[in-house]
Amino acid sequence: MGGDGGPGIGGVGENHGGPVEGARRRGPGVFGTLGGSESQADGIDSSGAIVGWSRIANGDSHAFVWSSDRMMDLNSLAGMEAGVWLEEATAINDVGQIVANASNGRAYLITLPGGYLRALSESSTIR
Repeated sequence: MGGDGGPGIGGVGENHGGPVEGARRRGPGVFGTLGGSESQADGIDSSGAIVGWSRIANGDSHAFVWSSDRMMDLNSLAGMEAGVWLEEATAINDVGQIVANASNGRAYLITLPGGYLRALSESSTIR
């Protein structure tokens, strides 16, 4: 369990055997990948939506959200500039806001549904 009594994200004594723990082992886990060899969960909300990163077929990392037994590449929702992609989603809250780091070194806020995108800073990533 997490510190607030909600689901935990991997680690000793936290959510062993659940979908997040499977992803934390950097394997396909319970929910698979976006076509590559590994995935990792980094955040979960109170309804069980999970965010993190997954390898795609070419080996790049893409940010994902997993909900209702479906993994979705956040790049399919958020319109990034040419040559830039969301690499890792690090957090999700209960109103559908996701923080993700992009290949250009910037952090972005994606609001679901719809994928509204806003840069959080000029040059920083969030862990």
